[in-house]
Amino acid sequence: ILLLHTFDSLIGRVISSPVFYRPYGESFIVAAINESPGQKPAWYQNLKVDPMVEIELNGMTRLAWATTPVGRQRAAIWPHVRSLGCDAPSVIPRPISGVVLTPVESHTSKEHWG
Repeated sequence: ILLLHTFDSLIGRVISSPVFYRPYGESFIVAAINESPGQKPAWYQNLKVDPMVEIELNGMTRLAWATTPVGRQRAAIWPHVRSLGCDAPSVIPRPISGVVLTPVESHTSKEHWG
């Protein structure tokens, strides 16, 4: 499990969300899926506003840039997204987005989020 920290501009603070992940080269893939029909998880809404996130994994914390691939890039990561359990049958159709978290070393979260 990867701990994902995003800044929620509505409440003015960082929120933390545990998410399943898959390694993808130097990056990580997570699936934005919510049991509520027609809604993405709050952390996904947050990273769409501010794609700079903080990730905690294996005792290490670092900044990462979050992107939601489309087209061919989405097709390339889709097997990894599916392996996160997103192909399980559901009574209610749920929109799923694969997100790539790419670590960056440019600055700290305090510099970014204040």
